[in-house]
Amino acid sequence: MDNTKLNSLIVNAEKHYRIADHMTYVSYSILKDAKLLMNVVENLNSSMKNAVEAILHYERINKRISFYPREYENMIDVLKTVSRNYNLKESDINFLKDINRTVNEHKKSPVEFTRRNKFIIASDIYRLKTLTIEDAKSYISKAKVFILILHKLINS
Repeated sequence: MDNTKLNSLIVNAEKHYRIADHMTYVSYSILKDAKLLMNVVENLNSSMKNAVEAILHYERINKRISFYPREYENMIDVLKTVSRNYNLKESDINFLKDINRTVNEHKKSPVEFTRRNKFIIASDIYRLKTLTIEDAKSYISKAKVFILILHKLINS
């Protein structure tokens, strides 16, 4: 049963990663619609949530941790404690927090708009967060680190 859940988490992580990658490198290059950038970030966030939970689930199966929390922010904190097992750097952990923060800001945002190939999220106090295609490509490459870890879990 534990391996079924692990496999399901890995499949979902890879699926959302592939969707985000396709949107970034194929759909965006054809459509040039900055609204796609938020969809890329949302898919990457879903991918990373599944990847983090898969890693923690694997750690629990192997009895290196006794449990892990259900809230994603807390999962990230637990991931920090086992990060050395996967050669994860502080920047990798910060990437997870950043991408999740962006999705949460978007959900709470009263205003969003596009301007000059940028997707802009405005907070209720009009603090602006911009997303560009370069940001999306950077996020894709940072997420690849976690996808590679999942491939190692499958093969171990």
